Amino acid sequence: MKRVAVFLSLAALPAALYAQKKWTLNECIDYATKNSLNVKTSQLTIQSNRILADKSRLSYVPDLTLYSDYRLNTNRSLAPLTYSFIENTHNHAADVGINLGANLFDGLRKYYAYHKSLSDWEASMADFEALKNDLSLSVLLSYMNILLSKEIISSVKQQLENSEQHIGQAKRLLQEGVITAEKLQNLQIQRDNEKYALADAEGNLVSAIINLCSLLNIADYQTFDIEDEYSFRSVEMIPLKDIIASAMSLPQVQAGKIKIRSAEYGLKVARSDLYPTLSFGAFFGSSYSDLRKRVLPDANGNPLIAGNEYLYDGYPFFNQLNNHRSAYLSLTAGYPILNLFQTKKNIALAKHNILNAQYELQAIEKKLTEHIAQTYAEVETARKKYEASLSASEHARAILSYAVNKLTNGVLTPSDYTVTKNNLMVAEAQASRAKYEYFFKLELLMFYYSQANAM
Repeated sequence: MKRVAVFLSLAALPAALYAQKKWTLNECIDYATKNSLNVKTSQLTIQSNRILADKSRLSYVPDLTLYSDYRLNTNRSLAPLTYSFIENTHNHAADVGINLGANLFDGLRKYYAYHKSLSDWEASMADFEALKNDLSLSVLLSYMNILLSKEIISSVKQQLENSEQHIGQAKRLLQEGVITAEKLQNLQIQRDNEKYALADAEGNLVSAIINLCSLLNIADYQTFDIEDEYSFRSVEMIPLKDIIASAMSLPQVQAGKIKIRSAEYGLKVARSDLYPTLSFGAFFGSSYSDLRKRVLPDANGNPLIAGNEYLYDGYPFFNQLNNHRSAYLSLTAGYPILNLFQTKKNIALAKHNILNAQYELQAIEKKLTEHIAQTYAEVETARKKYEASLSASEHARAILSYAVNKLTNGVLTPSDYTVTKNNLMVAEAQASRAKYEYFFKLELLMFYYSQANAM
């Protein structure tokens, strides 16, 4: 039993260590970019496109076919004089050979198709990098939401602790007859409101953790936790035009450009059907049949005749293959006639694909430019809100300290104290939200600038 207990303890050790682990932001981003289902699916797309590119390259290899077949034929034949059916006859036959075929010219169709497949592969890799960037930003936002919820919970708990102390003091004053029961109930209402705010903040924390675990593809969100510290950096603002110029080299933009190149190769593939084709073929083979007979020769090499019939001997398998071998070389030229109508339609579709890829790139650049410009403007607004909320929370904290003294001395009514304390809770919550909003948008701008320059 002791051994079983030790084994179970050791088996539970990794889970306990995992539960105690606190994830940093970099660890979350690294784990998400390796284990997210979207990332794994994108990796499969890259591998598939690479296989298609290799397959397209192998189309240059000529077709070389080695074949052989064996046949057993059974049929009924007619007697030459009576024309009556005689019993079934059987014969064995076989063919062996080798075929070689190659396209000498196909309008460079294979060349363009190969480069189109390479472009598709490169575009899928750029899409993969863009997906990882988007995932990193989502992880950053969820990470900050968890920190925000924790900060609000800490603030509400502090207020709740102060309320419990004031209620304890009020109960003693009530027993001494200094205050009325109504004043005590007002303080208890304030405490209950803070408990409500705490429950709401804790629910937001659980939701934020579940969202982050979903991005990381982690099922056990109940034991998941992050580091409580995060070093916010306040950097000097970079000119908007420099950020936008740097963002134009982000993976999603590069993917759009590569897709245009792929569509252009698709047009060249379609146009290749307008050209004539030239192919080369070669064949070498032989055959065997047991119906074949070899005439017996005399000493001079003349056929032996008995009566009016030639004398025959068996015809060995390898002798037949040697004597009945054949070979040919061929050059085949072709030019499409009726297929020209279909080819022209394919060319028109290919041109539309190019326009569609160009419009998609313009939409990506436009959306990215507008998003960066909007974020740039919001950073300044968020900074002002953060500074104002910090000042408001400091003033509210100072006013509350005065209110506590007045309440203790019986100068301030509990209802006025409740209003003052609610003002502090609102100010601190606004300060926390403004802080994370400001630094997230600032990190977003720095991400667009630094990640683009890192490529």
